[in-house]
Order: sequence, then structure tokens, then C-alpha cells
Amino acid sequence: MQSGDNLGAIAQAHHTTIDIIKQVNELNGNSIFQDDYLLVPVALKSLDQYTLSKTQRLATIKDKRQRSEHAKLTHIIKQGDSLWDLARKYKVSTRALAKWNGIAPKDAIYPGKKLVVWLPNDKPSGIVRNITYIVKNGDSLARIGQKFNVRINDIVNWNQLDKGKYLQPGQRLRLSVDVTRMETAS
Repeated sequence: MQSGDNLGAIAQAHHTTIDIIKQVNELNGNSIFQDDYLLVPVALKSLDQYTLSKTQRLATIKDKRQRSEHAKLTHIIKQGDSLWDLARKYKVSTRALAKWNGIAPKDAIYPGKKLVVWLPNDKPSGIVRNITYIVKNGDSLARIGQKFNVRINDIVNWNQLDKGKYLQPGQRLRLSVDVTRMETAS
């Protein structure tokens, strides 16, 4: 530092706050002395370019990547479940399962807690069941596809549907559903 420097001027010059500089440098007061060294944390971009926190930005990037490459499954933990058993069931590593849920591989898991499992989109990894779904009021191909984690084009092809026509309540649709990719309630 040079003669005449003060925390306010330094903070303003580096787009940070006096409190942050004091916290990083473990300063109790506002006094600084010539020839002292200060750590001044700075952002890579201007502050107005950051609309989300660092954690939110990383989660958004991870979520986009995961959505494009994988199908999301929510598993509700039951009595006796362990990360190792669930990793074997869904054919993923315990490390990946722990990472997706913000826990350590050796952390305890408790009944009722929801775990996120990402399954690859490109290969069927679970149990496929053929079901008949009866269309309800307000249903759309997109809503049904989202509910059963199947593509709209697959629903159209399985049922020889005309995409231009609306679904009718009571209409029966044949679906091939991977039950391991659906949200599980028990």
C-alpha cells in the first residue's frame, strides 16, 4: 500500500466492500499502514453480469448438462436402502449418486428423503412396461410425455396419432414406460 490509501478507496477501485476486505485480511478496525499487504478479492466480470450466485450458476450449468444427456429420476428412500444398494439398482456409482445429491458417499441416508438419480437417455436401463393410459381433461402429449418420461414422437408412433389433432378425454394410449425412470412415491 501507499501513503494515503484507505479501505474505502481500495474497495471502490476493486468493486468490492470494506467489510469483505476486512474479513479476508482479518482486520479488526479500519486502520491500514503503508507497506502492508492486503488481499483484495475481485470478480472475473463486472457485478451487473452476475445475476445468480456462484452456487446457482454451477447448479444451472450442471442441470442443463444433465438434462441434455440424462433422464432425471427421483427416488424416495425406504427403510433399509443404502447408497451402495441404490447405486447397484440404478447401475451408477455410489460416488456419482452422492455427488448428485450433495452428500458424501459414506453419509447416512434416511427414509423419506428424496435422492436424485441421473440415468443415461441413450440406453434403456430399467424395467419397461407396456401400459394403457386413459387421457384425462387437460392432458396433452407433452404433459403425458413428461409424466411418463417418454418422447412425444414415441407416443405418436406407438398410437398412430395425428399431431395436429387434440387428445380427447377417455382416449386410450399405449405407452412403453421405463418404470425405473419415473418418479417413485414408495
